[in-house]
Amino acid sequence: MEPDGDASSSTPLKAEGLYWQDCGLVLQAEDTVYRLSRDFLASHSPVFRDMLLIPTPADAETFDGCPLVRLTDSAKDITRFFNALVRYDYFPPHPIPVSFPVVASVLRMSDKYGVDGLRARALAHLSEVHPTTLADFRALPPGLTEHLLIDGLYQARAEVVKLARQLSIDWLLPVAFYRLCQLNPHPHMFTSDITLEDKERWLTGLRLLEGKENNKMIDFLWTPRVIDGCTSRSKCSEERLACRKEAEGWGIIGHKTGGRQLPLDLWDNGDWARLGVCGNCLATMTAEHSTCMQALWDRLPAIFDLPSWGALEARKANMMKQCQLHDYE
Repeated sequence: MEPDGDASSSTPLKAEGLYWQDCGLVLQAEDTVYRLSRDFLASHSPVFRDMLLIPTPADAETFDGCPLVRLTDSAKDITRFFNALVRYDYFPPHPIPVSFPVVASVLRMSDKYGVDGLRARALAHLSEVHPTTLADFRALPPGLTEHLLIDGLYQARAEVVKLARQLSIDWLLPVAFYRLCQLNPHPHMFTSDITLEDKERWLTGLRLLEGKENNKMIDFLWTPRVIDGCTSRSKCSEERLACRKEAEGWGIIGHKTGGRQLPLDLWDNGDWARLGVCGNCLATMTAEHSTCMQALWDRLPAIFDLPSWGALEARKANMMKQCQLHDYE
């Protein structure tokens, strides 16, 4: 059971499964208290180790006869973090499914308290579903939530941007912003607490993706007008032009789901069956579409005023190196 974070209660709530009578340290976050081993915390977190090295004053605050340490973190974050520390099955490594709130809490707290193993595990979960290459992006299973192994990710799109900004996980941002653009911004813009600058990136990127970038993505349907080696010019030209006219509306109303279709989603493998063109035309168009997809992917960071993929991947490698990619045992 997770705390509700209501700080109005006069009697602290003992965290279920995290209050052990044989341990000698009590920590409090909001209205929730945890009783854990000093040595256990010190062995996993250099921040707690340094904190607990400070001698306890004679008049220090206590709870249940133990020294009390008050934390400034939310009870939900600390509860998820401590559960991840003490329960091996609470926060499993990728590809075992987890929920976004748990990933976010564990990442925030492991970053703050220097628990590199949990930090690396959380970063691996998020990085897997925010790839830096087109091949990895296209390899993600279809669907909006359950297939991505992080339940609630799509409901928390703005939270992903906020978390990435808070912890300088910049390589998540191009895909995170792209997913934000899949939303209708009007009901979300005022409730989201991402920065004003990032809201501007969101809207500017959405305008570019819906307009110029969508048009570029479907240009292969009629450019060039005549493909070398075409064996049925009249029929192929008619098919391509008709499909191009139909495709112009996909970016607004969505031809599959009724939602907005953006460049990376505008045309997929199943759409080739709608084109009754000759084999030479189909091969040329397939190659051109792949080229357009890669070009759009290469431009994606710039669309949201972010550093290039190369720079973002370098930052990712550096951060992963810092936390040594070792897993928490």
